[in-house]
Amino acid sequence: MPPEQNPQTAKLPKFSPQPAFSQKLETTVEGLLFLENHWSIDKQTDFKKAKQKLIKDLDLSHIAKEERQLFNGIFKLFALKHGLGPENGTLLEKLNQPHEGKMIGFLGPLGVSKTTLAKELARKLKVKLTTVEPHEKNPFWRVQQDNSKENYPKYMLRSQIYFLISNINSDIKARLSSKTTISDTSILTDILMWAKWYNKTGEFNDKEYQTYQKLVNLLKPIIPRPDLLVVLKSDTIEHLKQGIIERQKHEPSRTGELSFARPDDNDLLIQEESIDRIAQNLEKNWHVKTLKFIVNPLVIYKESEIRYDINYQIMDKLHLLGSLIKPKPEGVAKQKVN
Repeated sequence: MPPEQNPQTAKLPKFSPQPAFSQKLETTVEGLLFLENHWSIDKQTDFKKAKQKLIKDLDLSHIAKEERQLFNGIFKLFALKHGLGPENGTLLEKLNQPHEGKMIGFLGPLGVSKTTLAKELARKLKVKLTTVEPHEKNPFWRVQQDNSKENYPKYMLRSQIYFLISNINSDIKARLSSKTTISDTSILTDILMWAKWYNKTGEFNDKEYQTYQKLVNLLKPIIPRPDLLVVLKSDTIEHLKQGIIERQKHEPSRTGELSFARPDDNDLLIQEESIDRIAQNLEKNWHVKTLKFIVNPLVIYKESEIRYDINYQIMDKLHLLGSLIKPKPEGVAKQKVN
């Protein structure tokens, strides 16, 4: 997930040194990958023994509680992937069945109007906008926000693993629901855009990024795919930066994002340039349907007709129109878009 601003100060737990945690995580992922290639007839017993060995060899019982919970989360999702235990077997069966509710997510650079469009779509469909990134509950994110620049890369891997596990569990819950769920982001945004961006900017070193991707591939079969991922790109970087400046006037808590709007900052350009590649990856390797728009963030925020037209196309793509909205405003919306 992207950086957040203005965290509440809190007592910071004592965590493992960065290299030590990275090594424990890499060994855990490699151990589970090895197990998948060496199952016996009794998978349940195999997993129990492998888990106990990892906990003992890596001394996972004596690390900080918050770090220990990350490893426990990985073990639980691995058990679900293989249907180990009666509850996981039933849950896995349900996840693989056809589902009623639709999952809709958004992908795009910072400030491109993802939240603006998602909120309006949620109102149209009379559902609650889902926030899948509980950053305020992430203990590693809180450490990163103590205004010390050195803490950002030091705890980035742990912070992103927390988000990965939390968001997989959140999306599993949404997938099992009979209701439509809408989020202004997607777990796939973290996996395919933010993680790579952090690696490019030096906040994930290469080894950590490789371990993160190995974990994603390990859990990939149980990561729920949205029924539609709305992909947004800005028509120009200048409009994107100006949109961030304008948004901050209405949302002062996002002051930290102004660094992205500096004339000499290229981070938004890096994000924008990755969007087409990510969209292709989503369709080819994740089998996710996408709907792409090039927008002017300044216009999206001000013009309801543009938002109306985009959301109409989203609902049409998912066959959700029904009698929810009026006939499509062909004239005025297309005129403003063009």
